[in-house]
Amino acid sequence: MDALPSGSQTFRNKGKQMTTTAYGFSDDTISQIARLLQIAILSGTDIVDNLRTLRLVVNERGQLSPDPTYLSNFDENLSRMIAAIAAMSPPESLED
Repeated sequence: MDALPSGSQTFRNKGKQMTTTAYGFSDDTISQIARLLQIAILSGTDIVDNLRTLRLVVNERGQLSPDPTYLSNFDENLSRMIAAIAAMSPPESLED
């Protein structure tokens, strides 16, 4: 039998042998979850909807990390949102 990855467990379910693997979050994933929570608070959206957008991949250390394409898209969307908010804000007065 081949060696299972660290954190893997083998069990039987309805007569079938199954294997599960446990993964931890990378620091980047935890940071992204915090960013999603901040966006949810600032925009008044449900955190669950924000978390559903998160896409993760297994990194070289066996942890779940944000998908690079997801992060790129997230940053682009965030920049657009900030620009839209800035465009809606009234210009600051130069008078004191």
